[in-house]
Amino acid sequence: MKSRQKCPRCSHPVATHSRYCNHCGHALSSPSHTPESYHCPRCKKTSFGHSHYCKYCGMSRSSHLAHTWVKFLFVVIIAFLILFSIFVLYKPSTKTTPLPPSLPSLSIQNLRCQETSNRFIICGTVLWSGPADSYVTVHLPGGTDVDQNVHYTQRSFDYCNSIEKNDGFRILQASLYDVAGNSLDTIGQGVECTTTQRPSPSLPPPPSAYTYQTTTQFTATLDRTSRAEGSGSFVIPFPDPVLSCNATGSFFIDDGAKRAGAYKGSIQRYCQGATGSFTSFADQQTQTVTVDPALFIWNSITKTNPPSQTYPSFIYAPTCDTKYSTDHRYYVRGTATGFTTNTLIINWYYKNDDTKPEVDFTLSLDCLLRG
Repeated sequence: MKSRQKCPRCSHPVATHSRYCNHCGHALSSPSHTPESYHCPRCKKTSFGHSHYCKYCGMSRSSHLAHTWVKFLFVVIIAFLILFSIFVLYKPSTKTTPLPPSLPSLSIQNLRCQETSNRFIICGTVLWSGPADSYVTVHLPGGTDVDQNVHYTQRSFDYCNSIEKNDGFRILQASLYDVAGNSLDTIGQGVECTTTQRPSPSLPPPPSAYTYQTTTQFTATLDRTSRAEGSGSFVIPFPDPVLSCNATGSFFIDDGAKRAGAYKGSIQRYCQGATGSFTSFADQQTQTVTVDPALFIWNSITKTNPPSQTYPSFIYAPTCDTKYSTDHRYYVRGTATGFTTNTLIINWYYKNDDTKPEVDFTLSLDCLLRG
């Protein structure tokens, strides 16, 4: 009969070459060897050895391993679904962060003072930037635009005005306002005005020169081949060479409402009967005109009496515009040439892309001729 030994822990008989007790799992090998341990997830107790079952509750180790793998796979699937949903549902924002609005700026450039026979003409270029619907007003103390109700919306525009011919330093003022009328900036730019042509009113004209008066009329209108522009020349003959001319005149706007054969491209008819007057001077070096539009519905909505304005031309007439109160886009202007000859030529330019009327001019000329 083969001898058997007993387990030192539970005294249960074990085979001679067994490494573990089949009853309690105690290691029968050398004490220096640490037996394998197993922590049961059901009863929370620890057993040793290679038994496939927990010796305390009998739970199978393989079922616990399968359960662990199931939980692991479940966690992996949940994590994958979360990541996939984030990838599918994520849409990059198309909104762009708006740039901070630029600070308002206002400047007057190329300011100059030009001398005429009886006045100074001050002109400059106004440049500005600001929020939408902002506007600029310009004022020359002592100038003809006492009323400062003209709002300039162009970001760059030329401004001219006339003052009495007194030597001195003159300041052109410009102010920037937002749509609510709040002041954003105000600047002033100065220029020196000096008389170089000293008149001698007490001396009579030289015997070889004399004054000559005449009255004439002409009409400026749209070129039928153009959408919004026109140009032409009007010739005024004189008996002797013309040296200079003072003119007083008026303009009448015929919008086609009563005119036979009116231009069929006219879209609006609200400018019919608008009028105004002007005074001007021209010689071989200088030309200036001051225009005073009469009370009328210039913007097609309300009656206004616009302030007089001075321009570096010999004739000028504004025409109606729905933006008349803020922007003088449409007009007729003309310059005079032919001085020192027997023929004075008025070269006119027409611009209007709204009512497209005819503009009738009447001029009374008081000219100095060389005999």
